Amino acid sequence: MAHQSEIRKQVFDASVAKLQEKIGIEQHAIKEMQQMANEYGAPKDRYDGFRMQLLRKKDLMAEMLQKTINELETIQRIGLERENSAVGTGAMVITESQKLFIAVPLGKVEVDGENWQVISPSAPIINHLQGLHTGDTFDFVGKKHKILDVF
Repeated sequence: MAHQSEIRKQVFDASVAKLQEKIGIEQHAIKEMQQMANEYGAPKDRYDGFRMQLLRKKDLMAEMLQKTINELETIQRIGLERENSAVGTGAMVITESQKLFIAVPLGKVEVDGENWQVISPSAPIINHLQGLHTGDTFDFVGKKHKILDVF
């Protein structure tokens, strides 16, 4: 098994790459919506529903894009130097059933064939994990879990 700092870097890099990919997709979608609205032309009348729908979708995509940019900034602030002995923001947590990186609500990233769940510090499981250390146990969804490692 790779060293903790190497695992942290790999999961961190995979998370940043996934966020950057998501930003690219969202930027492309915004450009497409704007292009479609431009090609459709000027509003036909003040109740031009199709054009308004395109512009609303573009605005929603812009909100999603800003949220993703904020998540990227958050994960970059966490960085790689943080060492954790207790569960909290920036911690890498390995339990008997899963591997977690507590940073932003990103979902699954795969590193060396292993799945890591990148989750928000406000995810429900964090209420059960916050402040715990390697070797501690916790109850979640009616089951008892053991923390194998925190770093």
